[in-house]
Amino acid sequence: MDRPRLPRRAHAHAALATTALTVLLACPAHLAAQSAAGSRWAVDAVVARTVQSDELASPLRYRGLGPGVALGYERVGPTSRSGLQLLYMRPSLTSDISRGATFVEAGHRMRISVPHLRKVRERQRLTLLLGGQLAGDAYYRRHDYAPFSEHYLDAFLLLQVMTAVEWRPGPDLRIEQRLAVPLAGVAWRGAYTGLKYGPSARFELPHRLQGLTHSVGVSRAVGSGVALRAAHEVGMLRHPDPWRLAVLTQRLSVGLEWRRGGAAMGPGVTEAGR
Repeated sequence: MDRPRLPRRAHAHAALATTALTVLLACPAHLAAQSAAGSRWAVDAVVARTVQSDELASPLRYRGLGPGVALGYERVGPTSRSGLQLLYMRPSLTSDISRGATFVEAGHRMRISVPHLRKVRERQRLTLLLGGQLAGDAYYRRHDYAPFSEHYLDAFLLLQVMTAVEWRPGPDLRIEQRLAVPLAGVAWRGAYTGLKYGPSARFELPHRLQGLTHSVGVSRAVGSGVALRAAHEVGMLRHPDPWRLAVLTQRLSVGLEWRRGGAAMGPGVTEAGR
């Protein structure tokens, strides 16, 4: 007599039950690990220099300085770190032939990034971490072509691979370097001038959505749970369609960091995105 066979739905339910049981059994260990975790909050004042070339808006290259502000949160566990970082910048750019004239570009740039890193090696004062980051970047700008103006909006959602190296030369001083490059992403860009036509979305791979972000941050404790911090970041992004866009940004930031729990002796939060 043939053995009765369970329907496919029964197999699915059994797999789901097994998965749920595994998660429940793993919860105590997970909660024990999280009990040693700490957190840190940070706020930074930012000054950024931007160089931009956007063939849709103009054949010229634009450059200039702009202020900004950054907010950061990071959860530090025994073997992993995850967080949320917000950055706002207000660039004001001019071209080589428009300085002192009315052809000025004003913009707003917002970046949201969610990094996650895992510790892969630790030796004396050095720690190596590897992981990834999901970053969203939106860039609104206005070109003033006297006597009229035109508006542009580009947005990118990037899946990035990230590496970090932390060096602790002293009990109150820590230096961290981070590098992030995109693995894939979605680009929302318009094919025509102005916002009235609306952008279109394209899924892109690294050979077309080229980017790099490198940052170095320093954090020094100045009191119980409080640290001063400073960072320098260089970011680059290139995308060819529908018109070539290239943006290079250098950013300096200084700020304060508040630490709680196990994060009191951890590395300083630094931003890494686009």
